[in-house]
Order: sequence, then C-alpha cells, then structure tokens
Amino acid sequence: MNPSTGKDWNRKKVCRVSLPPHMPKVLDTIIIGAGPAGMTAAVYAARRGMSTLLLSGKTGGQLQWSTDIQNWTGTVRSTGPVLAGQMMCHVEIYAMDRAQYRLVVQNESYAEQIAEKPDGGYRITTRTGDRFDAHTVIITCGKRPRMLGIIGEKEAQKGAGLSFSATSDAPLYRSKKVVVIGGGNSGMEVALQLTKVTNEITIITNISTLKGVDCVQEQVRRHEAISVIYDALVEEIYLSDRPWVRGVRYKTKDGETYELPCEGIFESIGMTPNTAWLSGFLMTDDQNQIIINRDCETSQSGVFAGGDCCDNVYKQVAIATGQGAICALRAHDYLTERGLLA
Repeated sequence: MNPSTGKDWNRKKVCRVSLPPHMPKVLDTIIIGAGPAGMTAAVYAARRGMSTLLLSGKTGGQLQWSTDIQNWTGTVRSTGPVLAGQMMCHVEIYAMDRAQYRLVVQNESYAEQIAEKPDGGYRITTRTGDRFDAHTVIITCGKRPRMLGIIGEKEAQKGAGLSFSATSDAPLYRSKKVVVIGGGNSGMEVALQLTKVTNEITIITNISTLKGVDCVQEQVRRHEAISVIYDALVEEIYLSDRPWVRGVRYKTKDGETYELPCEGIFESIGMTPNTAWLSGFLMTDDQNQIIINRDCETSQSGVFAGGDCCDNVYKQVAIATGQGAICALRAHDYLTERGLLA
C-alpha cells in the first residue's frame, strides 16, 4: 500500500497498454507532453540510449495555434503545425528504429497522476488507467488557453462559434464579422491571420493599449480590416437559437454596457499551465507553474521539467527545446550516477 495515496501497488491494472518486448518493465524515463520541449527531450533521451516512453497528448502543444513563426533559427518562416510535424517526424525516426533505440511514443495518452513507488522511482497513471514505471520523469505538459468564465462561453465553445485557434478555424469565418478577445501578441496574431478571410475584425482588450511585439502592434494599427476597443471587459457571449454566436456584451471603464453583433469569437487572453494533475506533488508558483532551477530540476529528485509549464520568464519555442534537451541530459546523468540505466 502506498501511504501517501492509499493505493495498492499490487492491484491489477484496469486497462494496460503493454510496452513492446525490447522495453524494460521499469523505464529509464517517462516524458509527459509532446510539445517542443517534450519532443526534444525524446530525441536526446533516445540518442543517449535511455529506455524512454513519450506520453503524447496533443502533439505540438501551443505550436498548433501559432500562425506565423519567423524566429526559429535556420527557418526563415514557417507555421506552428508545420514545425510541430517536422519535430514529431524526427521523434518517430528514433521510435521506429527499435534495433538501435528504445523509444516508444504513446499517442492520445494523458497523465492523470504521478506518485513515488515504495521501491524507488515513479509511477505514472493515465486517464485510461494505464500505469508505467520509471526511474526518472520529465514533465513538459505545457499550457492551455485561459477561459473568461462568462455567460454563454461554455455553450459557444461546443462548436457554436467560439474558437481558440485561428490556424485551425479561420476558414470557418470567411466574410463574417469576428471578435478577437485579447490585445496581446496572441490576440494580435489571430486578428492578422483572420484578415486573410474577412475584413470585419474587432479586437476587444481590457487595457488602454495593445501589448506585445512593436512590429506586430504596428501591423494591427495600420490594417483597415481591424478595429480595436480599449478598456473593455467582455461579460457575456449571447447566442441565437441554432445555437450559434450572435454577439458579445461588454462593459467599458466608465461603466457603460454595449452589445457588439458578430458571427465568430476568438479568445486569446493567455494560458494556464497543465499542472493540476500534479496535485501538489511538485513545488509551483502562484500561477501554478512548476518551479525549476537552471538544470531543469524540480523539487522532487529525479523529476525534471521544461517548457511553458515551468516558471520561465520567457515562453519561446527555442527556450522550450533547449530545456527539453537539458531535461534529458540531466536525467541521463541522474541515472548514470546511481547506476540505474536499464
């Protein structure tokens, strides 16, 4: 019995995904999350000869929502989905070469719990009840879009006109009137991408100015298809009987309430770390980001973390990939120093 969770370690698994024969029962490392940090960690771990399981929820993480990437060194311009696809292809090369590498990718597998094992190491339990054991864990679970928590939001999210990814959903709003909530970098990028399909875009932001990269702000201000409403809080999304988004209700700083008709809404108000499943297992900051040191070590020995789920000042693909590499290298050092390499 695990005293911290009350779970019986010897209880039969409800739903077990078996690892292939070339993998040990206790892995060298489990990587949780297949964004840039996780995929990079997988490549580095495989090349170090570590038995590795990559639990991949949605491949690419936030890259899948990025419309225009121009700061990935060596690639002048790309999109997030293209770059994410290239990274996963790189990972799969190692996963397919079983004769030389010990890397397994488990798609659509979300971690639900992490716990220390009585005999050392860690056990990861997934949402489907699968359980995997490893000497080390690398957490690169990223972030998800923050929600407003307003009237009509949940209903609108169910295929009724509320979106979070212009990369995926912009074509649905061709020639329609669209509202973008959020005046930061992500909101401005969404608005600019929407100009390819419609010429009626309104950004609503709760501050008195746009906030983000100067050149992007300038593009937004100059674009004829984009207008901006400042110092306003969106209080409700109202829908038609279909149901479908019919508009938003917002309040300005002087207390006045207005309605703005629209046929689509994109929320871009920031991100929330995907760390709730850790349930206090690791030290986090007041934003629920995992606290790490310069070597990507967490508050638990043998558990490393990198990417946007951590307390990094800057959230960038280049930083995430760098931390993914550090996580794998430090996990290898940890195993080597303790004679645990499988």
